[in-house]
Amino acid sequence: MKLFALALVALTLTSASLASAQTASTSHAQSGNEIGPRVGLSINPDQFVIGGQMNFPLENTHGLAVSPNLELGVGDNVTTIQFNGDLDYHFANQGPTWNPYIGAGLGIAFFDFNNDVGGGSNSEIGVNLIGGLRFHQHNGSHLFTELRVGLGDIPDAKVMVGWNFPM
Repeated sequence: MKLFALALVALTLTSASLASAQTASTSHAQSGNEIGPRVGLSINPDQFVIGGQMNFPLENTHGLAVSPNLELGVGDNVTTIQFNGDLDYHFANQGPTWNPYIGAGLGIAFFDFNNDVGGGSNSEIGVNLIGGLRFHQHNGSHLFTELRVGLGDIPDAKVMVGWNFPM
């Protein structure tokens, strides 16, 4: 199981690298590659979540982007570290400064339990379904808010906000 999880992480990072390399030939202003922090709350386990993400738009795909992220969740007598490899579709601007997006991806969650019975750890894989809004800023950055629904033995839902900056 852990070997599969490591292989999945390697595959996602390779995809992100390829997406980054694919846009490297364009100018910095046109590349659209972004990086930034994210913060939010999860349900089951009930946790405060903090992390970071990158966003790599795929060239000639009209809205598709590879968006890997890493999150740390604390609370509910468990610490969670989750890596998500997402593929998002960003719709054309719906207003002068915002646009919606949807996505899906694989999540690998590592749980470290600390409760009255003892403790332990566990690793699980699941699927994330994502919906959100991006708000374009004058400096080229993007604020976002998203809802993530987890299918499988990963957190059931997360409400996240974040701020991505051009790389």
